[in-house]
Amino acid sequence: MKFTMIERDDLSAAIQKLAKAGGNLDQATHNTIVSALHDAYAGNMDHVSKVIQALGKSQAKTTLLVYIKAHAPLVWSKKQSAFKLKKEKNRNPWKLDDAENTPFWDYEAPPQDKMPFDASKIVTKLRKQIEEAITNGEFNTNQQNVLRGGLAGVMVDYTESAKSTPEALATGPSVAVPAPA
Repeated sequence: MKFTMIERDDLSAAIQKLAKAGGNLDQATHNTIVSALHDAYAGNMDHVSKVIQALGKSQAKTTLLVYIKAHAPLVWSKKQSAFKLKKEKNRNPWKLDDAENTPFWDYEAPPQDKMPFDASKIVTKLRKQIEEAITNGEFNTNQQNVLRGGLAGVMVDYTESAKSTPEALATGPSVAVPAPA
């Protein structure tokens, strides 16, 4: 697509034209996507998929995907560029009335629960790196002491925090660091 410069004198008119076209496009997108959701509810996933495929590059495709997933038990397949009905056990309810009354640009997704910190993944990765360094003879006494001191410092900070409980400490992962040679 080739860029065309809009002269300063014509820029205000171009902005007004864009605002009008944008408002019309917003309403047309809302009408189309909610109608396509009704069609998907009736069993035809083609139209709801085609709406996403038809969006221009400057349109909020990701926002619309979130909106659709919040109002229908559908999952987007990037590979197939199409929606599919979620499996029965993971299915959220259809919320077509809410979709009709809330255009996608006004929809606010509920805050997502934070993923709990998983120390075991970090420890497992660290353990593999240490084992590899030991195997390659790259894990010397100085590095062992640095690691031991660093982990001890983290554990002291952790045990002194107000969030620490005996249960959390008892079930937390432990790391065995080889004694210095």
